[in-house]
Amino acid sequence: MVELKLGELNNTHLEQLEDYLNERDQILTMPSVKNTVYGENQKWIGVLVGRSIRPDLAEKIKGGYVTESGIPIAALTIARFRSAQGTVYVVTDTYFNNKKSNKDTTQYQFNEKTNIHLGIGQGEDDDSSARQLKANVYGQVWYQVTDSRSIRFEFDHADYGNDGEVLATLVSMRQSF
Repeated sequence: MVELKLGELNNTHLEQLEDYLNERDQILTMPSVKNTVYGENQKWIGVLVGRSIRPDLAEKIKGGYVTESGIPIAALTIARFRSAQGTVYVVTDTYFNNKKSNKDTTQYQFNEKTNIHLGIGQGEDDDSSARQLKANVYGQVWYQVTDSRSIRFEFDHADYGNDGEVLATLVSMRQSF
């Protein structure tokens, strides 16, 4: 269940969402919802969405907050900005404690917040009409900014011998939900 708010999320909004979740059985009896819910034991989650979030509420949710009936609560903040040139930027942040994730990424860890992936390749193609790849170096550096947000820098350098070289780079931000 999602509770949308225009401004800053606070504890009153959490209480409102909890009230809705306490009455969730009424929702399941509505004809428009009844035919879209599958299974006897539905798994619920409550999500607060707003422009920003009060620090005390953010900490409560990041700490793994669940309702009295055991429903986990998450929050998502969304802020939009427009540059002088008219470009629109959207910044999001997620607040949720996902204890179910058990990925082992230690083989790529440089330190607690930084993962590095590097590689090199060489090859030839039997098609002499196409550019021939002499060497390829590629890599990725992934920095964990918060529990739910990371920034990634990727590069790929391809050497085509007499046909020249290509360098492609990408900087991206990843949001986990």
